[in-house]
Amino acid sequence: MRCFSGVPLLIWNSITAPGFGFQEGRSDVTLRRGVSAGANQNYRLRQVYRNERFYRAKLRLNFQSENFLTVINRYLLKEFSKSLLSVATVLMLIYLSSRVAPLLARVAAGEMAGDVIFALLFLKSVTNLALVIPPAVFIAVLLTMGRMYRDNEITVLNACGVGYDRLYRALLIFIVPVVVLLSGLSFTVGPWADATGERIKQDAEQRADVSGISAGRFKESDDGGVVFYTETLNREQNRYQGVFIQNRSNDRLGVVVAESGQERTDPDTGDRYLVLADGRRFEGHPGDADYTILDFKEYAVRIDERDPQADRTIRTKGRPTRELLAEGTTWAWAELHTRLAVPISALLLALLALPLSYASPRQGRYGKLFLAILVYVVYANILVMAETWLARGVIPSALGMWWVHIGVLALWLALQARRSGPGWRRSVA
Repeated sequence: MRCFSGVPLLIWNSITAPGFGFQEGRSDVTLRRGVSAGANQNYRLRQVYRNERFYRAKLRLNFQSENFLTVINRYLLKEFSKSLLSVATVLMLIYLSSRVAPLLARVAAGEMAGDVIFALLFLKSVTNLALVIPPAVFIAVLLTMGRMYRDNEITVLNACGVGYDRLYRALLIFIVPVVVLLSGLSFTVGPWADATGERIKQDAEQRADVSGISAGRFKESDDGGVVFYTETLNREQNRYQGVFIQNRSNDRLGVVVAESGQERTDPDTGDRYLVLADGRRFEGHPGDADYTILDFKEYAVRIDERDPQADRTIRTKGRPTRELLAEGTTWAWAELHTRLAVPISALLLALLALPLSYASPRQGRYGKLFLAILVYVVYANILVMAETWLARGVIPSALGMWWVHIGVLALWLALQARRSGPGWRRSVA
């Protein structure tokens, strides 16, 4: 009898014991006593022959053990990789579908130029790939091991002498390259993609303000509070000639007319202004004779105000790792621990999936999927909470998120000890 890898299995009929005789094709054992000397001699010859068969089979097993482990590693690596590719693809498609609609809505509203949608989607995909892979690894290992339990492949591996130690060896061969890839994405590629995407987004928003305005036509804001008109427009220099602006605030109507105008961005705050030159401003209540007239040489109208908290978060996420290390603020340490948590979480989730994936053949491969998703959701939310506490200085930077990872590591050790007991090197099924 052979297992799926071709290695011979030692069954009852192939094993002999001193003092017992086995007949070919039968499993019953007959104790031979009081036989003649000739019968004893024939029995000993048959016993030597069967012992020789046993030791030849044992020698073949030892000779093929190295190749046998290589087959197992290749098989598990292939199954893990296929599942990871499938799960990661589904998660990325879900993410992209959730991002396309808001971008198209902003383009339709004139808040962003439409020629940067694919570039922004690509950069956002690169940034969020590091966040998609850890749960994909967790689900991939869980589904693969669940299928192997359902198809009794784990039972066959256990019969071949494969225990948890060898399964973890194959799992580490699979997860170590993934951890290295995630480290590069989290510490280098991800921040670059985030900073590049933010620059493209800001440029698209500025160009949208210009592209949404046509010379000789009135343009009204989304809420109807501002009406803009210009006689001529130079798109290359972003300059306006013959500007008319009407805005309504607190039941007061304001009208601004100017000879020219130009759009500018404050480098410190990121707010965008329309700077008008050589004009006049009228303000008052419609129908009243009491109104204010103001002549100006230069007058700035704020177009867009940025949220300082969001802007600081964006600048932190897009900064290189070496700059965050040099800065040493609470925001910088929170971002550093968040980047470090990506590869660590992938490794811990892969280890946790192995004992968590145990299921009887009747449960099927999806028996523990709901529990696994619940574990990941709790883990991810605690990491987000720890990042917020780090940024606000609630917990020290030296502690960081290590307490969360240690908790998951303790959970894995508890599940593994409960599943395998003292014989963890052999016990799988």
